[in-house]
Amino acid sequence: MLSIKELLGKDKYIIPMYQRNYAWEESHLKQLVQDVWDCVDSERHYYIGTLVVHIRKDGMFETIDGQQRLTTLNIMMCALKNEIYNNSSLFDWFGSVNIEYEFRERSSKTLTALYLHDSTAELNDSSIEAMYDVVKRTIDSIVPEDSLDKFLDFFFNQVMITRVVLPEDTDLNHYFEIMNSRGEQLEKPEILKARIMRLSKRDKRKCWLIGLIWDACSDMDSHVQMNFSSDLRDAIFGKKWNECNWTDLNDLICRTQHIQISQTFDDYSILDVLKKTQNQSGKKTENENEDRFSSVVNFANFLLQVLRVIKKQDIPLDDKRLIDIFTEERITEDFADIFISEMLRLRFLFDRFIIKRDFYEDRENGKLSVKYLKHEKDTEYSYNLTIDDSTSKRIMMVESMFHASLPSQNYKHWLCATLNYLYDNRDGKGLVEYLEKLGKAYMLGRFLTEDITADSFYYDLIFNKGGRYTGNIPSKLSLPTFTKHIDFFIFNYIDYCLWKEGRCPDFEFTSRSSIEHFYPQHPMDNFPTMDEEHLHNIGNLCLISASKNSKLSNYQPLSKTEHYKNSKKIDSVKQKIMMDVVNKNKNKEQPWWTEEVEEQAQYIQEVLLRSFNS
Repeated sequence: MLSIKELLGKDKYIIPMYQRNYAWEESHLKQLVQDVWDCVDSERHYYIGTLVVHIRKDGMFETIDGQQRLTTLNIMMCALKNEIYNNSSLFDWFGSVNIEYEFRERSSKTLTALYLHDSTAELNDSSIEAMYDVVKRTIDSIVPEDSLDKFLDFFFNQVMITRVVLPEDTDLNHYFEIMNSRGEQLEKPEILKARIMRLSKRDKRKCWLIGLIWDACSDMDSHVQMNFSSDLRDAIFGKKWNECNWTDLNDLICRTQHIQISQTFDDYSILDVLKKTQNQSGKKTENENEDRFSSVVNFANFLLQVLRVIKKQDIPLDDKRLIDIFTEERITEDFADIFISEMLRLRFLFDRFIIKRDFYEDRENGKLSVKYLKHEKDTEYSYNLTIDDSTSKRIMMVESMFHASLPSQNYKHWLCATLNYLYDNRDGKGLVEYLEKLGKAYMLGRFLTEDITADSFYYDLIFNKGGRYTGNIPSKLSLPTFTKHIDFFIFNYIDYCLWKEGRCPDFEFTSRSSIEHFYPQHPMDNFPTMDEEHLHNIGNLCLISASKNSKLSNYQPLSKTEHYKNSKKIDSVKQKIMMDVVNKNKNKEQPWWTEEVEEQAQYIQEVLLRSFNS
């Protein structure tokens, strides 16, 4: 067992040639920092998994499993040392990066240059460089400034990793092969299901229904009605499959009683089960619905969202702690009955009003949409827009704005807010207005303020303030710059406001993880360097995909504009507006310079203030 200080303060690690390139993204780092911060006050260790190594003859540890975490930890230390604490004596133990890459010299050089804070070095590994750039922003967004010392002390000394050294005669190729093709462990929701069903074991009919509801809800990639047999669908959701008006679990048991009568509730041995051929699960048989949708959240996290909404308590949305969280709740049979009934109701509302990726028309990428399921006649059914066309589009866009800002499964506070709203407003009326107010509260209460409140910000906003910002709206905004903390949500909110004002009707949110300097930081071909105040101003920045940023980052604005000219899809509405300015000025010697940056910043200021005051 090694602490982070012990792991990075001694020993050398080498990444062998058969390992893939570094692939962690900002969402992975946010998850790690958030998980660590959640445990700072727990007075116990936090474990980040296993590092499997083999000792080479030269004494270096060849990393078989865990290189992504090991690389990330080294990047974090470089950024903490150089960007946050400025070579404080706190980092004396971190004498150098302790990782090398076999036959990936560019990765090794990039990491060494970042450690030395060498601004003149050529950084050839864009993935490592991109992660370095987001460390400060990520820590600033999660850890309050006055708690940074406490966070780092816990991070260095209480965050643990298990290093496993393989025996000397291990066939490494064979081990690597079996390690990457191993079976799956029993998932935490299945353990929780067993515990809940155990509470009702005396009532086998009730236990039967709980099992069917749990299994139906666990398939997050289809509408929950389709995970029941047709007779159960009609009994639970009505003939049109679009009602959730049961009162409690007993009501559901009564509704399905005529179906239960045909069931046999005898006890079976394992051999009896193996001999049974009929399908008892009630799973869907309609092939049309298979593999069409993809959920934005997994079942384990959905369970925590449901618990939070029902209990109205500040419950962590960390699915790795699922069993511990439910154990702490000391679930009784009465509460389990409430939980099952309301889980099904919230799952129905989730499918009706929350974005899913729909692969019906685009089998490769899918398109985010908000659709509900409706029974037509016999075996025919259809997926329809949840409300009218324009409102459904706005719901889809505003939810996509939240989702694109934090695509990881955990800590979707916007989803908790939405489910809590739908729990009280089951027809969904006013949902889009509520979500727009929530976005405004995120901006003014979290991302455009230096006074970041405690961790309870999201809980307090959702459950005590109704999702509304209760402070005064400023007459002038202090917009962040690239050199300070600037969260992706700010760019996504700007793009949503611009879209809503009609600037680019065909725009759709995608996963974008790189902040682009429209006028480049390191211009090519002897073009002048822009002063840092304008260079890092939000007027010169936009959010695009990392691959496009890496490819075009040092090009002039006119060249970037020409490159995107025939592109059918744009990464950013803000970028599109900046390119329109360049097209207008393309005959000027400098079509995009400090004056244009200032005008763009002023325009964004006006757009945001219109949104906040609407």
